[in-house]
Amino acid sequence: MTDEQRWFSIIACAGESFSLLNDALQAAKSGDITEAERCFNESENILQQAHHIQSESLQGEINGQPIAFSMLFVHAQDHLMNVLLAQNIYREFIELHKNKLSGR
Repeated sequence: MTDEQRWFSIIACAGESFSLLNDALQAAKSGDITEAERCFNESENILQQAHHIQSESLQGEINGQPIAFSMLFVHAQDHLMNVLLAQNIYREFIELHKNKLSGR
């Protein structure tokens, strides 16, 4: 896989993961916590794929296979980090909706 293919894969996974996070939040807001948790878990699994691609690339660089700097690389890293941050925030929002429904 070329560097460009790796970066596009990270961008695609991050985008799909973020879309699922939004689905999870909407489900939680409508009171469907089961669906919210399903979407959130699927989002986590997809984001793990992106993180795995990133980790392999970084491991390759550590082993002497340099990564060519490009705007696509920066864009992929930006997407990944934004979704990681959103995931933490959305987790808390979903938990708040879950607690609200259970009367806590």
